Amino acid sequence: MSQIINFDYFDLNTIIGIAERRNIVKVVAGVKSKRYDKNQTDFETHINGVMGEAAVAKYLKIKLDKNVSLSGDDKISDLIKNGNRIQVKTTLFKNGALFFDSKSLFKADVSVSVAIISPVRVDIQGWIDKETFSNKAEKMNFGYGDRWGIQPNKLNDIAKLNDYLEIRKEQLV
Repeated sequence: MSQIINFDYFDLNTIIGIAERRNIVKVVAGVKSKRYDKNQTDFETHINGVMGEAAVAKYLKIKLDKNVSLSGDDKISDLIKNGNRIQVKTTLFKNGALFFDSKSLFKADVSVSVAIISPVRVDIQGWIDKETFSNKAEKMNFGYGDRWGIQPNKLNDIAKLNDYLEIRKEQLV
């Protein structure tokens, strides 16, 4: 089951501010964003990513990371809860797959798939842990070369993520 998250004025101001900061720092540093959709600017790509992260942070009731890293999410995680690293993958397609360029780029403990429905609304489609992704991911090609992905209907129910993170927290101690 997915979860719809609505953003209010304050949420949107925060999202735009973080996206703008990420964009400016990377432009000044000469960092090229790795984006496949040439119809979007780097700034739009940053807004989409921050929207996904903000939705998951809001849902999990955790702090949104406002820091800027020149390597994006350090290739490890966007969010952390109970010591668990979470990568958020955001798509513009309602039933878009959660995917990585290679299986080895799934470095966090879990990844969460988010679809943007409108400028103020997103759908958290589900989540998957690294091991399950590695075992179940399929080769997909969206016109930019082969990727490894999983369809949203094969993801875990987002309502079960908090329980999973609690169990993993106790295993980490």
